[in-house]
Amino acid sequence: MDDRNDSSATDQLADAFAFTTEDLAANRAGRLSQRQVEALRRRERRASVIVLLFTLGMAVVPALALLVFALAGNMPMIGLSVFLLVGLPMLGYWVADSERRRWRRDRTGDVAAGIYGPVWPASTSGRTGRPRIRIENLEFEVSPEQLAAFQPGVTYSVYYTPRTRTILSVERPQEKPGV
Repeated sequence: MDDRNDSSATDQLADAFAFTTEDLAANRAGRLSQRQVEALRRRERRASVIVLLFTLGMAVVPALALLVFALAGNMPMIGLSVFLLVGLPMLGYWVADSERRRWRRDRTGDVAAGIYGPVWPASTSGRTGRPRIRIENLEFEVSPEQLAAFQPGVTYSVYYTPRTRTILSVERPQEKPGV
């Protein structure tokens, strides 16, 4: 363990997680800063574009199948293709839209949850291949740069969005917060 002082450790965490002192103050109060609300809005918009593209992509295959089967005069397969042309995009929208809704709820809920405890590296995320950290019973996906900003086993206060578990800000407190 190196002997970084608290100020340089906080600066390193602020750089790694891109938060300001205003963000940290709002998170300590259990709220999102205006800057964090805007960042969540951008992620929600990005998720909306992904939902649209995914839904359109789910319609392409049945539409092409419908065209091929219509040209061949295969009536049973035309019926199946029409069913899939409606059903697959609806299913795709339902699945993909859940992520967008989580980002929206985090943004509109204006809540920053907090957890206090020692941080430990956890297994790499199977979904994205990114590293994870564990604090108490929660795990968070982080970038390699963010992982490097933590000292394993050292106690931190981590503020995050409750639904998407996105880390908003982090600090090394002097003593356990009275939350």
